Amino acid sequence: MFGYVKACPPQLRLCEWEAYRGVYCGLCRTLGRRFGPFARLTLSYDFTFLAMLSMALGEETPAFRRRRCGVNPLHRCQHCEENASLQMSCDIAVLTLWYKVEDNIADSGFWARCGWRLLRGLMRRQYRRTAAAYPALDAVFADQMQRQRRLEQQKTAPPLDELCEPTACMMQAMLGSLGGEAAQQRILERLGYLLGRYIYMADALDDWEKDQKSGSFNPFLQAGGEAEALRRRAKKSLNLTIGEIGATFDLLTLQRFQPVLENIIHLGLSATVEEIQLPPKQRRKRYP
Repeated sequence: MFGYVKACPPQLRLCEWEAYRGVYCGLCRTLGRRFGPFARLTLSYDFTFLAMLSMALGEETPAFRRRRCGVNPLHRCQHCEENASLQMSCDIAVLTLWYKVEDNIADSGFWARCGWRLLRGLMRRQYRRTAAAYPALDAVFADQMQRQRRLEQQKTAPPLDELCEPTACMMQAMLGSLGGEAAQQRILERLGYLLGRYIYMADALDDWEKDQKSGSFNPFLQAGGEAEALRRRAKKSLNLTIGEIGATFDLLTLQRFQPVLENIIHLGLSATVEEIQLPPKQRRKRYP
């Protein structure tokens, strides 16, 4: 995941912001403890959302405690204490990074490919550990990444819906792994599928200018046509998906963190779409 599923902080109350930041910092600490300090680089808002959603669905109430920041030891902040949801989110973050590295090796030039291969070698042990813990999820990721590569290598660009499908299926498997009763699992799988569509399109819109300059594959640019019309079409597709995400999310029964998760779904996704269309220097930094 790429950091597109995040909150809209101005619309959060202070206690809600503290909880969101606490899960973010707890995830950072858990990543460092389980996989070493460099694993903290995989930290993203998307996995904060995954951890919060898992905790919101469970019966156990997570504990919070003020601790020193692992990145800045002089600073003390609220941390969510390590639990099964944070551990699961960390494991999936490492699994996702592995396949992102594999994809970059296939798509990069010679020197960049050497760097990505070095990173792959460094994280091989962590990957094997997480793949053993989540074999079904690992199989889905491997299969869908190959499918994505085949789609993007076709001479004639497939429809946008087909291009979104691999990322959507990966997210569907990811959220489906949170478990629960059959009805709730179906809702989670549908939510994951829609979030995967959103992430794929948001990433393509974010990389628009970079891909245009480099000639790299971009689903919106492949359609051809006038730039402004393509941007309007891309934004419309994203907004339609966000609407479906909101309707699906509202079907879930949550035990806690509901205001924060509603903020992410109903405000944060739309705010991110607006933000990624701005020039990089005009984007507002939003770190917990």
